Amino acid sequence: MLTLNTRKYINCTSKASCLDTITRITNLANLTRQWGILELDNIITATDHFLLKLGVMLVVDGAKPQQVQEILNNTIVASFATGEELLNQLIITRGVLAIQAGYNPRLIEFNLHAFLGELHYGEVL
Repeated sequence: MLTLNTRKYINCTSKASCLDTITRITNLANLTRQWGILELDNIITATDHFLLKLGVMLVVDGAKPQQVQEILNNTIVASFATGEELLNQLIITRGVLAIQAGYNPRLIEFNLHAFLGELHYGEVL
């Protein structure tokens, strides 16, 4: 788990991957806001990211937020992910839970950009 004591700097390649993940989640949040959570079932089959697909499937199937978080966290631990991959997985988990909670897509975007540090807020302000 990332903590404040294990702050890492993100390189350009990692940043691009994380920004792509944030854009995907923000788009899913916009679709959910416009069409409802069940619309994600039609969209998510096209994604190539296992954790994102799993999280959305759990939400669409009506799992409680605590169950979704536990399953996604266990999946992350079992993957032994580090670095960029771990950061992307944490972004996905936070994003899926925010969509499930019905947060405003813009707030979700800001929340997820926080994972990249304050220097990256300029891209969404």
